[in-house]
Amino acid sequence: ITSNPPNLLVFNVTVAPCSAAISRTIAKPSPFPSPKAPRPRVNAALGVERSARVALALTEKQHASGYIDRLVLLNAQRTVYQASFDVAQAQANRLGNSAALFQALGGGWQSASNNR
Repeated sequence: ITSNPPNLLVFNVTVAPCSAAISRTIAKPSPFPSPKAPRPRVNAALGVERSARVALALTEKQHASGYIDRLVLLNAQRTVYQASFDVAQAQANRLGNSAALFQALGGGWQSASNNR
């Protein structure tokens, strides 16, 4: 079914009273985030990075034409590097939060000191 909300898992359950088989679909909310779930912070950081790269390209053209000085170009480059760092940080936070959720739900890793 294509009209399900993204946070629902769909289970096909077959119920067979007597000899007739009846199929129906039961939708339950998923306790786990989908890999395709919205990533608002990551998407926002990616948008900022994309905009910073466009601004850098324009700044490079202006610098090559002599309209702006080198300091403005360096500032645009710094902005791109900071935006790239912010994307990596947002992705790391999302993965860390997923691992924390996994551990909170009973999964996890044991440290080497616990195995002794």
